[in-house]
Amino acid sequence: MQAVILAAGKGTRLKPLTDNTPKPLLRVGKEVLLEYILRAVEPFVDDITVITGYCEEQVCAYIEKRKNAGSVRCVGQGSLGGTWGALVSAREFIKDEPFLVLNGDDYIEAFDVETLIARAPSCGLQQATMPGYEEILIEKEMVSGWQPRRGDTALSATGMYALTKEVFEFEPVFMNETEAGLPHTLFAHPEYALRAVLTTSWVRVNTHEELAALKVMLAQKDM
Repeated sequence: MQAVILAAGKGTRLKPLTDNTPKPLLRVGKEVLLEYILRAVEPFVDDITVITGYCEEQVCAYIEKRKNAGSVRCVGQGSLGGTWGALVSAREFIKDEPFLVLNGDDYIEAFDVETLIARAPSCGLQQATMPGYEEILIEKEMVSGWQPRRGDTALSATGMYALTKEVFEFEPVFMNETEAGLPHTLFAHPEYALRAVLTTSWVRVNTHEELAALKVMLAQKDM
């Protein structure tokens, strides 16, 4: 099985920590964020493509030093921006299906990845406080669309997917002039049946407060 890990973003909301360090390489507890993602998927896959952009030489150097470096490749994001642009940058390397897609700068655990694979094609969802982000709708265990949030805490897309290669034929949905969104594009195609997988291990790391909370959580796990 294969996985695509999206690790091209600038992490601007975590400045100044990301001024000279890519967000996936921020250290949290004993490891960097990217390492937690790699360890969560490696029990299930034998081929990983990491999409790079900002400070890509640092990300690639980190991967080359890993013990399992041979199963992981770095691929620079193409001219199309956004998470959809990151995914399509891996298209030529995807031979198997389903394949996993995950963000390289969040935190997840392997048991949620296993469930995602078992229910493919699927989308990881979790109750989360994410003001400004859409609320995901499900019907009969399937993702049925999204809508503006009715409250701060709602069912949210985690950025975790188990997909089939037919998604590469979809027309991208643009968030602005240069960036196309992965969830925006997938959810614009209701004919593509995505099973809803309710995860529990996902931790978003977009702000200094979320980074601090993850550090506390990991410290408690190590006690």
